[in-house]
Amino acid sequence: MEEPIKKQRHWFVSTWLILMIILNSLTALLNLFSTSFIDKNLPNNDPKSSLLVFGILGLGNILFAIMLLKRKIYGFYGFVLSAIIAFSVNIYIEIEFSKAFYGLIGIGLLYGILQIRKDGISAWRNLD
Repeated sequence: MEEPIKKQRHWFVSTWLILMIILNSLTALLNLFSTSFIDKNLPNNDPKSSLLVFGILGLGNILFAIMLLKRKIYGFYGFVLSAIIAFSVNIYIEIEFSKAFYGLIGIGLLYGILQIRKDGISAWRNLD
């Protein structure tokens, strides 16, 4: 009887996903609990609701990174949806387009990192 092949990923992919969990945790906490500091730097008159959205997206991103660590492709699609929502909110609150676009670039970066191979197989191919 053949042994099932154990899915592996490059150490950099795992490190990146763990870093995403840490940074999204900090971002979520900042957006949810430091609104007075952030309020002063946003151009729109009603940024508190957008900060709540960004806080919730940060919490979602933690879940999505955990899903990717568990090799679930839905984690990637969650990041895509989160980035689109964040981009839309940034445009709504009149953040400069080029700055709002950075989050969408992050999706390309994540996809690229998931292409890193270990033993000839990318982390992307190992997603269920």
